[in-house]
Amino acid sequence: MKNIKEICIVVFLGVIIFVRFQVPDNKVQWISIVNFAGLLIALIDLFYTIYHNNKNNDKIKSYIFIVIVILAIIMIPFALICTQYVSVSPKINDFFTLLALLFTLSKQLWIDIIEQFYFL
Repeated sequence: MKNIKEICIVVFLGVIIFVRFQVPDNKVQWISIVNFAGLLIALIDLFYTIYHNNKNNDKIKSYIFIVIVILAIIMIPFALICTQYVSVSPKINDFFTLLALLFTLSKQLWIDIIEQFYFL
């Protein structure tokens, strides 16, 4: 039961994939929300890991401030997408997905870059 979180994620994403292929293309506004949420989760995970690695550093308070500002700015388009005030094209959906993959799959590279240029 150690991997219950990962199992839940796999099941959840499997259900989303199945449902996505069952719903017509013009009825999938919710997929934009899922894609953007994936990007937010990837960024939050990256920011948290950097925080955890450097929590005793003198610059951590300014880092936290910068992260909060970045996340606040990102939340504006997320709110517009969630309220369906803004409609997202398939290209933008793909962009969100690829950004999430960029920050997730190359996480250690981003950690090294940010720590080298900000905390040293």
